[in-house]
Amino acid sequence: ATLNVRSMRDEPVGTVRIACVPTAAHVLRPLALDVAGTHPGLHVDLMSSISGVDLAKGDADIAVRSIPPKDPGLVIAHTFTWGSCIYASKSYLARSGRPATPEDLRDHTMVRYTAPLLHARAFGWVEQFGDPDRPATRVENSDSARVIIEQGGGIGPLFCAVGDTCESLERVFPDPFDQMDSWVLYHESTRGSARVRAVLDALIAFLKAQRHNLSGIQTDN
Repeated sequence: ATLNVRSMRDEPVGTVRIACVPTAAHVLRPLALDVAGTHPGLHVDLMSSISGVDLAKGDADIAVRSIPPKDPGLVIAHTFTWGSCIYASKSYLARSGRPATPEDLRDHTMVRYTAPLLHARAFGWVEQFGDPDRPATRVENSDSARVIIEQGGGIGPLFCAVGDTCESLERVFPDPFDQMDSWVLYHESTRGSARVRAVLDALIAFLKAQRHNLSGIQTDN
């Protein structure tokens, strides 16, 4: 009984906020359930936003970012990669055929991204293959791209962690064309927090278990 009381007293409680981009929020949703099952007093809030948060000011406890950390005081807890592939809906491929090579994308309707995202290879790689004289849809985020591609509105790039989970979608080419690094960060001022450490450990274990799905390279060892 004494051990049980002590373990209950030592059990981390409270809320831990994880700031991440919208795609990561989709992928990490099961993590919140995992943490709640392991630590009943612990709650995970996923803060989905394109704009960054200031961990030093306490805007969040943990961040998952695809921009290299430069802020002093930030600690890198884990690094992983997001793989990207070119996707199309089964209905689009049945109607318009499957490109054999990236160069063949010129003959297809493309779903592409707006200028602010094109600096990242995950979003900008397809630009070299697009035919400016063919109609294309440009979107501001991958959620919009996924919906349009699922609706048969064209061929476009998505993160493998998203595209591979959509039953109506197929990879147009088998291999990812990009691997984007991403970092799990926390501020050194929270190093001694039991609740942050518990969620951090669960997050890293989750990402390691999902590494093949995230990278899109199923043969990765």
